[in-house]
Amino acid sequence: MYAHKHLRIIILVMLFWNGAASSAPGVQVVYPDWFKQSFYDLQDDLQQALGAGKQGLAVFFSEKSCSYCKAMVEKTFREPDIAQRLSLDYDVVGLDVFSDMEMVDPKGNNHWVKDFAISEKAQFTPTLVFYGKDGKALLRLVGYQSPITMRAVLDYLAGDHYSRMSLRDYISEKSLGQSSTTATSVIDLRRGSGSTTPLLVIFESPECQKCAQFRTMLKAPVMQPYLQKMQLAYVSSSPEQRVVTPDGSSLSGKAWSDQLELLHSPSMVYFDELGKEALRVDFDILVDSEGRSIESDNVQILDNIRARLEYMLSKGYESIPQFQRWRASTKRRTPQSLP
Repeated sequence: MYAHKHLRIIILVMLFWNGAASSAPGVQVVYPDWFKQSFYDLQDDLQQALGAGKQGLAVFFSEKSCSYCKAMVEKTFREPDIAQRLSLDYDVVGLDVFSDMEMVDPKGNNHWVKDFAISEKAQFTPTLVFYGKDGKALLRLVGYQSPITMRAVLDYLAGDHYSRMSLRDYISEKSLGQSSTTATSVIDLRRGSGSTTPLLVIFESPECQKCAQFRTMLKAPVMQPYLQKMQLAYVSSSPEQRVVTPDGSSLSGKAWSDQLELLHSPSMVYFDELGKEALRVDFDILVDSEGRSIESDNVQILDNIRARLEYMLSKGYESIPQFQRWRASTKRRTPQSLP
């Protein structure tokens, strides 16, 4: 690692170079002007935020051509009340998950940015992590978050509710999206010791229009080579739905969803052949780069879903635990080459 004073000089040069470079074609993520211009010393950034009377530091892990990152910047962060509250309560720093820059984390440890992203479980972009006064992560949000969700998040953090309950429980208390259903069937998802088939569970909520749309999109021909190699189950996040989970527990769909602390419907949770959770997609995947709803035949979103199925089935997460880095380093394989 370079000495701290040398690091600042190098970063200034890199900032100048990045500003002079031409923009890449297609989606381009540009951080809001109220984001903090950081020297990649997050411990110092955190102390400055606390010294200014703020609650802490927020880090927005992104990638410059990530459509969901752009959606969060263009849709959620542009809401005046969200921008005001977030910037008043936190200094927000943007980090690119591909960056080879050297940095200091909120606790004073040295990393490369791309390795820090993995250590902070930024498996998908965007990921937004909030840090408190001791440098400990208070909350981690993976994926695109709508304005409605972000307002609930800011209330959750402002009231110190994170010290008493999960975000899932807080949102449920506020009645943001859960209702009852009449599902009564039992879904048995137990994995035997000799099981060779992974499991993909789609968690839905009653009266969820996007859940129906997601089912339609999973029926697309491009998805079938992947789904045919998994057990696919749809679970309603309701008290009436009964489920035997992969580890043999008998729960309601709501209790299982609560246990997993899922925030969105639909959400995908992938379990390996032995029934161990391997990864999840718990964010609104059915939006374009402006945060708008999409049609079921949207080619880009279909490919985003397909790529995540490939990431699951190929176990790409074992060798490269950050999805965008895996996708960039792996040539798209034909269905015949899948395991």
